[in-house]
Amino acid sequence: MKNIAFAFSDDGAYENVNPVRLELLKNQNILTCGIVSGRALERNINSGLFFFADNVIDYKTNIKTFCKFFSGIDALVLGVSQGSSLEFELVKALKGICPIYVLPDAWTSFSAPGFWKNGYNLPDYVLVNDDLGEIGARYWGFNGEVKVLGSPTFDAYFKINKFKKMKLDLPLVLFIGQGTGESGDIPILRDLVNILNDEFFKEVFFYPKEHPRMRSELFSESREWDNIVNTFKDKNRLLVGNDYNLDDMLFSSKVVISDFSTVLNKAVLLRKDIISIAYPDLEIVKGYFSRHTWTNGVFPLVSLNCALEAKSKNELCMLIKRSMEDGFGLEDNQRQYFTTDGKNSERVANFILETISAV
Repeated sequence: MKNIAFAFSDDGAYENVNPVRLELLKNQNILTCGIVSGRALERNINSGLFFFADNVIDYKTNIKTFCKFFSGIDALVLGVSQGSSLEFELVKALKGICPIYVLPDAWTSFSAPGFWKNGYNLPDYVLVNDDLGEIGARYWGFNGEVKVLGSPTFDAYFKINKFKKMKLDLPLVLFIGQGTGESGDIPILRDLVNILNDEFFKEVFFYPKEHPRMRSELFSESREWDNIVNTFKDKNRLLVGNDYNLDDMLFSSKVVISDFSTVLNKAVLLRKDIISIAYPDLEIVKGYFSRHTWTNGVFPLVSLNCALEAKSKNELCMLIKRSMEDGFGLEDNQRQYFTTDGKNSERVANFILETISAV
């Protein structure tokens, strides 16, 4: 019997590791347990999503139990997003005791030099979606084994017939906003609403979706967001509120616009036209590239030619027009880098089983 522990501190990381856990549990010789902290607790357990019912520990509230929890673990699987202290402490405690696997949440985990650049407390394996994931790991000096197995999160998008397509008589423009406390994507939203009012009046539906933390933490930013959204002139084609499922809206959209949201990865899986906003003077853009130095100033989806980039309001307007007229034609690249055969979780689980059996 093998006991495999899973740990994560973010809901995005949970979405990447839980499918692997469920796949491993198909093997009757596998037990699993979980450690969670941070936003994983705050944003998921409070909303009714329960983590790993067989064994859950919030390590910050009970350090003694947390340390005792290590006994008998045969492998550790980390879902790393921004690289919290949870992941760092776990690797430090279990390095050399059992194999350690990291499943990065897209490419965002490589913005955490505190986790990767310590030189000695590093995992044994990094399991990534694509070649850029390996580049990100190597950038921080990781010399262990990197395997390109596909992201388990993407398996949910294998059967797209589960999504509901909105019955709309005009194209849908979807904007995914981020909240940072430093105005975030407010300037982008303002430009976008002005473009839609001036160039596409009564020609599109508009669905602006803000980041969840904006409503719960960034109240002034949230108010400004609402004020700008309310300037959209075609009220009959403005879709707002919590009545809409994001996946359904992605499925129904013609073009999806954001800066660097991981929601764009889902849009790739649904083969949508994608615009990544990279205004060079915008604080959120400068902050992203200062943290993700390994990208050399180009958003990974743009590097993979799965999305197009807008560095100004004029470029944004031209790309929206291009999407409406001819489309971007990037589907072949999207299929190449973002597989949706529904077997990414199985590949990751099989690799873990193979390697722990060899120990």
